[in-house]
Amino acid sequence: MRASNRAWTAALNDPEIRGIVIATPAETHYRLARAAIEAGKDVLVEKPLTLDIDEGERLVALANERRAILMSATCSNTIRRFCDCAS
Repeated sequence: MRASNRAWTAALNDPEIRGIVIATPAETHYRLARAAIEAGKDVLVEKPLTLDIDEGERLVALANERRAILMSATCSNTIRRFCDCAS
């Protein structure tokens, strides 16, 4: 397993990490955000939330079901505020 995959898995499994910021290529956003929400994390995704409307709607539904915060970042101030809330 690559080091980045180990770090991702460790972050998802760490109960002290409450929020995840996803700033990766857009085609990975849905998969990573879904995994984070399923792991019980609040999630901030750099825009676009997803590349597909159906995927975006599924993420919103999953976040609502799991009572997770799901946000799409529009600027660096959004990321800063999310990080402040998660700490």
